[in-house]
Amino acid sequence: MACDAAMAVSGTVVLETAALGTPLLSVYSTGGLRALMGRYLAKVRYASIPNILANKEIIPEFLGPACEPDKLSNALRSLLDEPDMRLSQTAQLSRVIDNLLQSHPPEYSPSMKASAHIISFLERRGLQIESSSSMGEAKTLNDPPAPDEGRTM
Repeated sequence: MACDAAMAVSGTVVLETAALGTPLLSVYSTGGLRALMGRYLAKVRYASIPNILANKEIIPEFLGPACEPDKLSNALRSLLDEPDMRLSQTAQLSRVIDNLLQSHPPEYSPSMKASAHIISFLERRGLQIESSSSMGEAKTLNDPPAPDEGRTM
């Protein structure tokens, strides 16, 4: 773990921070018309992805008017000072991440699909692909053909 606790803006960064095993708070400050619209139009119980996936609040959320310096510093201090709270949060987040990975294996990720299409494209053009693993780790290309060999990319 790179840090003891974090404060992250609600979005994918919260999921990424949770995947790293870092205890955190989710914050998103809005004001005026946007806050009013969000309060009345949003039909979700939680704003952060891990809380949505778990259907409960694992990560404390501070949205709109609740995003006050005193509230944030007290909540962050609690995460830093209370090991049981930190351990409980990271254990619950670990289960959420494990469930997510089981239902969406890495080999089906958008980056893996894109890699497969690129490799297929290059192979159709006569380039030989050397793979270090069947799970899609680093793929390397042999030397591409010289331009005078009539192959273009």
